[in-house]
Amino acid sequence: MGVKFTDLFALAQQLGADCLATGHYVQRVMGENGPELHRAVDASRDQSYFLFATTPEQLDFLRFPLGGMTKPAVRELARKMGVEMPICEATAALLAGETTVDAMIEGLLSRPLKAERE
Repeated sequence: MGVKFTDLFALAQQLGADCLATGHYVQRVMGENGPELHRAVDASRDQSYFLFATTPEQLDFLRFPLGGMTKPAVRELARKMGVEMPICEATAALLAGETTVDAMIEGLLSRPLKAERE
């Protein structure tokens, strides 16, 4: 079962969050009449089509920090901050033909567990 975007949005508001940042590759640009949804800088990663029905009220609450970055820039930032992205790396290898689905899943499931940060 997945988490629906609208449910996550509602929960963030119920918790009193100032905003909800997502990993979507779109840009939120302030226009004359408030925030507007724009395509991502990296056209190959653009996800504006997914959020086309976002209301102005929702858009006012949302933030899209990846929309102004390319995928390589996001990966570099993650590397500098010590954020591991094994699923992204495995998926990229699969799409590039460097691995098989079975090998990708086996590699991801065989990773050692890590303690949660406090």
